[in-house]
Amino acid sequence: MLLYAQRQYLNTHFSNYDPARQDMWAEYNRPWDYDHIVAQDRIAGKREKYREFDKIWLNSIGNIAAISFEANRSKNNGLQFDEYQSNEEALLYDRRIEASPFEITRYQSESGDFANITYERFCNIYGVTFNMMKVLLENTILSNTLQQRKDLFMKIKEQLPDSVFCFAASDTKDHLLTREQDWAREWIGVGFEISDYFVCCEWDARKNEGKPIDVEIGIRKIPETMITKEKLDKVADLSIDGYEKITNNDWWYYWKDASDMMEVDQIVEEMKNLKLKLEKHRLVPNPQFFS
Repeated sequence: MLLYAQRQYLNTHFSNYDPARQDMWAEYNRPWDYDHIVAQDRIAGKREKYREFDKIWLNSIGNIAAISFEANRSKNNGLQFDEYQSNEEALLYDRRIEASPFEITRYQSESGDFANITYERFCNIYGVTFNMMKVLLENTILSNTLQQRKDLFMKIKEQLPDSVFCFAASDTKDHLLTREQDWAREWIGVGFEISDYFVCCEWDARKNEGKPIDVEIGIRKIPETMITKEKLDKVADLSIDGYEKITNNDWWYYWKDASDMMEVDQIVEEMKNLKLKLEKHRLVPNPQFFS
């Protein structure tokens, strides 16, 4: 992570170094050294009041930099910062550290400043790395089957604009799908709320000999809620042809296999019928939900 954050410095100063060559990985072949910006001798070798506090930050990545061996050796007692000053941006260097007294461990205020400066550089290093990872996360590459599921559910939402996407977790909790990478989750559903219930179609994106399996459709709990006896009792006498009534499940009230129902129009029609069933059961008024 540190080397990635310092890639501009490394590429400029060690352009002949080839990281793909395994014989160059040994420390004695590496053209840089890991330097403590605030030298170890200024903290680890002291016996002052704030030594233990300062030691927490001494070996933090925020106080470490990869610089040339020559520059590291030329640091006179840890107080020469020429290399850092000449490569301030590339080394994510903060000149405020130069104002610290040699014996930082003796002073509360200066120890606090050292911690704050080191922490900020620590965050900058992670921030640079995150900006690289963010691009990867925002452009999730899905397998063919996962992409097929996403395309199917997006088309369902086009016809049922009030529907939302959710994914089920293994701890019987589920959550609304808000990030692009969540499309890679195992169980994903698309559905809409009706009173205390959720009309939903779910699929774990598996196939057997090219045919979808484990596609489910029915009435289940609303995402981020739990099934309760009261809600179960309210729909206990609801009769839906072809659906199994579930009484001992953490997810479903009524369920059926929809593996042979993979056309968008079929799924949408089935979900509309489930909505009408709930409305006729007098659980909710009869709004103009669909045009």
